[in-house]
Amino acid sequence: WENSSKGSQVTISGEQRQHPNLKPEIIAPGVRIVSTGSDGQWYSSSGTSDSTVFVTGALALILQDQPQLRPSATLSNSCIDEVKQALRTSASNSIIDHDDLLGYGNLDAGAWLKEVRSMPIC
Repeated sequence: WENSSKGSQVTISGEQRQHPNLKPEIIAPGVRIVSTGSDGQWYSSSGTSDSTVFVTGALALILQDQPQLRPSATLSNSCIDEVKQALRTSASNSIIDHDDLLGYGNLDAGAWLKEVRSMPIC
């Protein structure tokens, strides 16, 4: 989407972001996304909020398939960097080096799941 923000390459604490946390991390559909609205109407919208739904939905399905990755009161969320690394390496049209506009490439949910399934237990 032409108005997408790139995100800061510096964290809130002032540290430079490193792989796999460079922004944007991934690109996903976000232009003219059709959805339902009030009164049974269909609506179309564009933006990073629309893209987020696709990535979040893919992550939710991955966490359903791999429940040991979910944070809990007794376990830390130490797997998050590994899951993000899997997202980076599974991107279709994967870009070896990060691109400030295209991130690491296009979301490929099936490849992301396959990559996560092959991760060592963290």
